[in-house]
Amino acid sequence: MQNMPPDQALNQADFTAPGNAASGSPSSKPAPANPQPPTSPPSFFYTQDQEDEFEFSLPPGSQDDPQGPGAPFMLPFESSAGMPTLTQVPAQGSQRGMGTPPTAPPPGRKSRPPIRLLLIVGVVLTATVFASLLVFAQLVPSPRFAHTSPAPVSTTASHSLALTASPTRKTQTKAPAASHPQPATPGTEASPSGNIPSAQALSQLGWTQAGLSEGDAIEALRTGETFTDREMSYDYRNIGTPAQHGGTLIAATFLLTSGGLVRFTHNDVRMINNVLYDKISTGKIIQQVVNATPSLVRFQTEQIQGKFHQFAWVNVAFELFQSKIDPASGKRQEGMEQNPTTGQPMLHHLVIVLLRVPPQTQGTNAPMGGTGWLVNTYELDPGTLPAVVTDPSL
Repeated sequence: MQNMPPDQALNQADFTAPGNAASGSPSSKPAPANPQPPTSPPSFFYTQDQEDEFEFSLPPGSQDDPQGPGAPFMLPFESSAGMPTLTQVPAQGSQRGMGTPPTAPPPGRKSRPPIRLLLIVGVVLTATVFASLLVFAQLVPSPRFAHTSPAPVSTTASHSLALTASPTRKTQTKAPAASHPQPATPGTEASPSGNIPSAQALSQLGWTQAGLSEGDAIEALRTGETFTDREMSYDYRNIGTPAQHGGTLIAATFLLTSGGLVRFTHNDVRMINNVLYDKISTGKIIQQVVNATPSLVRFQTEQIQGKFHQFAWVNVAFELFQSKIDPASGKRQEGMEQNPTTGQPMLHHLVIVLLRVPPQTQGTNAPMGGTGWLVNTYELDPGTLPAVVTDPSL
C-alpha cells in the first residue's frame, strides 16, 4: 500500500463514494455528478464570505475591462490630485469669517477694563467712605449733655468723707472710652455701674457693722437723688400763688422728717419770701436737674435723747437745664446753666443728711413706698458736711 499525500487523500475522500470495504464494490446509490456543499443557516454578523458575495465587477466589454470576463478585478476609482489650497478671506467690519480665530490686539496697545467694573469699584469706595464718616461722627460725644462726675474726696477716721465741692465742671480732656465715669465727690470705691458702693467701701464706713445691707445703701442713694430732683426742679406754670406757694416749689417736702418740714418752711428760699417766686414767674423759668449722681460719703450712729439713730450722708452732684425768657430780646432761651467765668455748664452739689426709718414702721402710705430713709437736713454747695439738726426735732 502506497502512502498518499494528505491533500490527495482528502480529495479522494470527498469525491469517492463509500463502498463495502470487504467486497470493494461501489455503493448501490451513485454519487451525484456535482455534489453541493452543506448549507448552514444565515449568520447575523458580517463575514468574509458575505463580502465575497457582493464583490463588484464591471460588465464585460467595458473600457476598463479590455480582457473581458476573465481579466482580474480592477479598482473602480483612482487617487486624484491634491486638494487645492483655499485662500482665507479676512473678516470685514464687526463680523469675522466662520472659523477665523480672533485677532490679538497690537503689541503697543493696552486693553481697557470694562466700564461695568469701574462703576462697581466706584460705588464700593463711595459707600466705604460714607460709612466711615458715620462711625466717626457717632464716636464724638456731645459736650452739652456729657455726664461728668464730681471729684473724689478723702476718707476720715470717723467713717466719713470730706466734701470738696467744686462749683464748676472741668473740661474733659481724655477720650470717653478711656475710663468709666467715677463718682466725683463722696463715694469711696464706687462701682462704675450706677455708682453702687462696694462691700469694702461699706465696711470702711461702718455700714456693714451696723447691720445694714447693700440694698439699704441703694435705697439711701435713691432717696437722696429723688429729693435733689424734686428740690432743685421747678416750672413757672405750677408754683402756687404769691400768698401760698405750692406745686413744683414744694415737690420735695414729702421726703422730709417732721422736724425737717418745719425747717423747710422757715429757712428754704422757696417759702420764706417771694424773691424766688417772682423771679420764676417773671422769667417764665423751667428748671430741671440733669445728670444727677448720688454717692454715699458718711455713716454715723448717734444717741439723741437717750435713743440711738443711724444717719447717712449722701452727696448728689448734678447740673441744671434752664428754659427762660431773655429780658433784652423777649425770646425764650434754653440750655445748660453756664458758669459766667469759664462758659462751661455749672456743677452743683446737694449734700443730704438721711435719718434711718425702718420700712416696716413707715406704714403703707410711706414716702416712695417706704425706702427706709427720710431727709433730716440738706445744704447746697457746702464746703463741709452739714451736721445733724435736732431743732425742733429730728
